[in-house]
Amino acid sequence: MDIWKSEVWKDKYKDHNVRKGLRLKFDRGIDEELKTGFKEYCRWLRSEYTFPIRVPVYVKNFKKIKAMDGEYVFGTFLGPFNFLEEPYVRVAAGDFKESFEEMGEQAVYQYLCTLTHELTHYFQWLNNSELTQIGKERQATITADRIVQRYVDAKYEEKQQFLHKLEQRAKRRELNESEIDKLRKIAFEDDVNNKILIARILEESKLIESEKILLHLTKDIDDVVRMEACNDLSNSDSLEVYEALKKIASKDSVGMVRGYAIVALGDVAVEINKEKEATKFLKNLLKREKSDFAMIDIWAVLYCLGEERWLSYLLEKIDSSKSSERCEVANCLYGIVDEENKEQIKTILKKRRKIEKSKEVIESIEEVLDIIKKDYNKKGM
Repeated sequence: MDIWKSEVWKDKYKDHNVRKGLRLKFDRGIDEELKTGFKEYCRWLRSEYTFPIRVPVYVKNFKKIKAMDGEYVFGTFLGPFNFLEEPYVRVAAGDFKESFEEMGEQAVYQYLCTLTHELTHYFQWLNNSELTQIGKERQATITADRIVQRYVDAKYEEKQQFLHKLEQRAKRRELNESEIDKLRKIAFEDDVNNKILIARILEESKLIESEKILLHLTKDIDDVVRMEACNDLSNSDSLEVYEALKKIASKDSVGMVRGYAIVALGDVAVEINKEKEATKFLKNLLKREKSDFAMIDIWAVLYCLGEERWLSYLLEKIDSSKSSERCEVANCLYGIVDEENKEQIKTILKKRRKIEKSKEVIESIEEVLDIIKKDYNKKGM
């Protein structure tokens, strides 16, 4: 039976009026990030479980706490002999900053597990658990992991619902500053999928804070997040973004990220009338670029900036031995096809289509051919 759901305690308190609930008390100097984590978690615990007699939780600004047996530990629970007296929990949190630097957001969950471990002892005390001391410790450890994981899952689902709701609002340009601030906080967490979704949401927003968040995501450890952030900065008309994209295009360690930055750079250059400067920059970059993927994007952007000779380089690359490069060529051609070049592009792509085996490349080629068939006239990336 779930010790947190057991109601053995009911007979103890049915004739007594005692204070109920879960309370938090923080020492001075406790990190604000951790305080927020504790508060949100305890709010969730109150909504899920009953605390029939108040249990104060003292979050102490020490690396460890001295237990009754003299041992230094991360958390303690004291349950009085008299069940009408309030018990209490202590959690050591003095080394949070060091833990956060090493583990990121996971450090918060480590402290939540300690708290939940000690609160399990509270419910064991409430319900007169007959387990041995070893059994109680084992139960507390297993239960803490399970409950914190439930919380993490619930929090993730809540974030997903929130993000999908904002995705729809963003499409209607309805995001407000409060929602942007919430997105900023989530963007600083560890979940890659959330970061990618946030980048897509922020693409639709014209608020300055949105660009700041996207610029932060261009420095993320995950290359897919960096690619998405670069892609979603392509609508900017900011000189700061332009300079940041130049830096990414030159220095990011992943060729595909550099490629995405290059494409976005071309779009931003047009917006802020930096076409000539961008052309010069990209030609110099081409001299030292080693990634074929990034070179494909340089050729495409140079063509869009008025350097027509680079189209032939792009078309030749449709026969690359790497399917990822052939796919990128087709994607670039989708962005630059127009009345003047559509026949040349159509001839090359139809020829490639006959021998292409990659499903992804075939789909990309057919998208370009479809747009030509519909006589879609589109310029720019």
